[in-house]
Amino acid sequence: MKKLIYIIIVLGCFSACTTEHVKPLIVQTDDFVGELAISAVVGDTIGTIPGTSTKGTVTYTINSQTPADIFSVDETYGELIVASDAVANLPINSMVVLEVSVSKEGVSQISNVEITVVPPPVDVTPWVGTVLVTQIDFFSGLPVTKEVPATDIDNGQLLLSGGDPFDLFCDENSEIIITFGQLTTATVGPVTISQPFICYGGTNLNIDGTGTYNTETKEILIDFNITGDFEFPGSRTITPKE
Repeated sequence: MKKLIYIIIVLGCFSACTTEHVKPLIVQTDDFVGELAISAVVGDTIGTIPGTSTKGTVTYTINSQTPADIFSVDETYGELIVASDAVANLPINSMVVLEVSVSKEGVSQISNVEITVVPPPVDVTPWVGTVLVTQIDFFSGLPVTKEVPATDIDNGQLLLSGGDPFDLFCDENSEIIITFGQLTTATVGPVTISQPFICYGGTNLNIDGTGTYNTETKEILIDFNITGDFEFPGSRTITPKE
């Protein structure tokens, strides 16, 4: 009888201990918010969607995506990867919204993903050094080009110094500041120019203008107006000296 009671107690303890050490399967994730630079290319990783379980690795699956097919997700590690060249056509400040399932052995949780399309950092490096400033001569109709030193003065600004490239009829040390705005498409963004200063004999002139820059062709196209003691419009094309 004692032996039977002992066996029952041992079996009861084994059953209780076994039950105590069996953990329920729990899958956890969080919503993910990130940014996508419009200059991103296929293969770029935007971020990693979080996911864990009480039984090890989880699997990631995209349930829905708007716009479609912009991203893929690594099913093992949850990396969100650019999958389409259509990124270049997404409007700035638009959003890509995904629903991603994080699962393990039939248990799953949903991560809601929101990715905002943002401009890339403005890089003026292609124009630093010496640039060619070209205009069409009023009398001959032929292009006339000047070589002008160009310096990066930070915050997306380029300083042209010397050569009087905008014909302000000042000395050779005239300075023009070109300010680069964020890209509005994959390769094109806005620029503005400005530089008030005093010319020979106290002639007061001011220049302001707008245009575009192209990161692919490396061209800056500017239309401007000179105002002050006398006024005239003009246009210039600026390219790096190869």
